[in-house]
Amino acid sequence: MLYLQEEGPASKSEIVRHLITWEYNSHPGEVSNKAAQRVKIDLHHKLLPQLKDAKLIEYNKQSEMVVIRDLPELAELCLDHCESADLPS
Repeated sequence: MLYLQEEGPASKSEIVRHLITWEYNSHPGEVSNKAAQRVKIDLHHKLLPQLKDAKLIEYNKQSEMVVIRDLPELAELCLDHCESADLPS
């Protein structure tokens, strides 16, 4: 979410690359195909549907673009806390 808040709309593949870099603290090309595939599957089947159901993002399946929605105040506060805590974005 913080990535989308900072960078704006992103493709699913951009988000996968960002998650791999964050999760494995490594360039996506240095991560096994199996690990990269797991991140891609988790994003598609778990994370995106949960964020969409919570009305925090919009996801266009045809273009595979993800857009952050206008967030409720509590969600904004949580993202601000993550950013100020210097957590990975």
